[in-house]
Amino acid sequence: MAEWRLERQRVEGLLRQCLTPAIRPPDAGVRPVVEAPSTLSYSMLSTYLDCSRKAYLRFLAGFPGEPVTYATGPGSAFHAAMEALDSAQRSGQPFTFDQAVEAFEEAAAGAHGTTSHRATQVELAMLRQFWTGPDRAATPLLTEAEFYWRVGPGYLHGFIDRVQRCPDGAIELIDFKTSKSALTEVQVRDNLQLLIYALAVREVYDVIPDRLTLVYPRLGSRVSVSFSESELRAARARIVDLMEWARTASYADVNTAHCRSCEYRLICPAARDMS
Repeated sequence: MAEWRLERQRVEGLLRQCLTPAIRPPDAGVRPVVEAPSTLSYSMLSTYLDCSRKAYLRFLAGFPGEPVTYATGPGSAFHAAMEALDSAQRSGQPFTFDQAVEAFEEAAAGAHGTTSHRATQVELAMLRQFWTGPDRAATPLLTEAEFYWRVGPGYLHGFIDRVQRCPDGAIELIDFKTSKSALTEVQVRDNLQLLIYALAVREVYDVIPDRLTLVYPRLGSRVSVSFSESELRAARARIVDLMEWARTASYADVNTAHCRSCEYRLICPAARDMS
C-alpha cells in the first residue's frame, strides 16, 4: 500500500500535466499520430460501459488504480484447480479431491502474496460443489483457451474457461463464477462476456457450442442459455460498435454512478467533488 501511495503521487503529477493545455507546436500537423490500441479485452469494454474516464485512465493512459487486496484471489485459485484437473484428465492421470485443494491453496497463496494458504470452509465447500457436480463427468475440449478474435476495428483478447463434451454428447461452453450472487437467465442472455465467448469460440476455434453456461460453485447453481444465429449477428454488430467507442475512450466523459467504489476515486476530480 505504501508503494501504491508513492505511485499515486507520481501519477497525480502526470495527470495535472495532462490536463494543462499545451502550446501547439508549429509542426504538430506533420507529427506521427499515436494510435489507439488495436487489441482490446472484455475488461476494457465493460470498464468503458461503466465510465469512459475510468477506461481512459486504466487502459489508454495506463495509470495505476488503488489496489484491491485479494479481489480476484478465490476466482483465480478456483480456475487453477480446474486447470490442474483438466490437465490430469487429458493425460489420463488420476486426480483426487485433495490434489484439487492443493492446487487451489497454492494459487490462493500467490494471490495473497504469502507462502501458504489454507482453504476456508467456504472455499472447500465451493470445491466440493464442483467435485460432486456434473462438470467433472464431462470431457474437457478446451481449457483456459486464449483467443485473439479479429472483429471490427481490431482484436478482442481473452480466455475461455472451459469447453466440454457432456455425457449426453452436447458441447457446452462453461464460464465459472465464484461470486456470491448469480445472474438471472434474462441477464445471462444479455451478458456481454458470454456473447463474446459464444462468437469467439466459433470464429477462432471453429467450435459451435450447443449451450453456454455460467457455473456458480459457491452457490451450487448454473444458468444455461443458447443463442440463435440472428441473436449472434446482432451481438457481433453491437460488439463492433462498442470496440470502436472504447478504443477512443475520453477523459472528459465521466459517469459518477460508480465513483464511490472506483479505484481512481482518490485522483479523479469527479469523485472528489462528490465527497
